[in-house]
Amino acid sequence: KKYHNTICGRHPIGVLLNAITELQKNGMNMSFSFLNYAQSSQCRNWQDSSVSYAAGALTVH
Repeated sequence: KKYHNTICGRHPIGVLLNAITELQKNGMNMSFSFLNYAQSSQCRNWQDSSVSYAAGALTVH
């Protein structure tokens, strides 16, 4: 809130994190890795804005 940042897709991310927690409680073995990260632009001052993109993979073993 301090910097007025937002997270687009925070609810689906929360659902994924909770699902991982529950699956681990049930003995499911898995791993997660980030595949890529990019920014639309680099912020140079407080008025600038940027969009970040991240891709990851959850692998169930």
